Amino acid sequence: MVAVDSDRNPAPFEFEFVSRAVLLSGTTVHGVQDLHRMEHVGSDLDHYVASIATTERTSQLASMRGETFASDLAITILQPIVDRLGVRERRLGLSTAWSIGSASQYSGGRSSDESLFAYSDYDFTANEGDIYAAVVWSTGTADSAGYTVCMSEPNATGGFGFMTAFGGTDPTGLHALHVTSLPPNTFGLLIASRSSGSTPNPIGRGTLCLSGGIGRFPVFSTGTNGQHSVWFDPRMIPQPSGAAAAGAETWYFQAWHRDTSPAGATSNYTNAVAIPFR
Repeated sequence: MVAVDSDRNPAPFEFEFVSRAVLLSGTTVHGVQDLHRMEHVGSDLDHYVASIATTERTSQLASMRGETFASDLAITILQPIVDRLGVRERRLGLSTAWSIGSASQYSGGRSSDESLFAYSDYDFTANEGDIYAAVVWSTGTADSAGYTVCMSEPNATGGFGFMTAFGGTDPTGLHALHVTSLPPNTFGLLIASRSSGSTPNPIGRGTLCLSGGIGRFPVFSTGTNGQHSVWFDPRMIPQPSGAAAAGAETWYFQAWHRDTSPAGATSNYTNAVAIPFR
């Protein structure tokens, strides 16, 4: 079961400020995760008026996200991965008119198989209403593989570079890493390690969330859409001493990319994703 934990703001607004997603079975709590870390958005942005829809394999959380009177609609599709929740898809910045609309930031599976429906009857004048969401079709073919373990800094787009992983937890099948919300027409590197870490601003901006032996995938271009995807074989993960095979262990992945700041050219990182191979 997936639940959301929230705190209610005092009157007169009485919004539910959702901060955490919880994975449960019976009375056992398997994992509690901060939504802003899972979606890789600023911790100063609240999630409120939440609604959950479920299928056999996934859960979809819809919420308003932002400050009280400067908000957007966010939809996040969550999927259990061992004892955590991974982000299978996120859609941020949906129609500010609270009607059905496309997202200004879309980060999803390479072959997304959900049809998303969301709308709100929220009335700012009366300070009341709700958001409704549903997954209307799903075949479960784009299994999430990883969960966010580390956040980085906003890039030149104003958003956070976002990484998701797909392919489940089997170390013998092909997996995909998907990065979005990057500055367009620049270049970057995907990196991998058996160890996580937290080193702020090692070069440029952002946080290096890996440590130990760090391998590099080939250089990629972000293209006009500011994104990149790559398939990889867990039996051949790049490492400094050569390709390594994943066993029953957790590997960590992140993307480094060129960026700009008011001070000029720099670089940045996305969030990091952990894949618990089993």
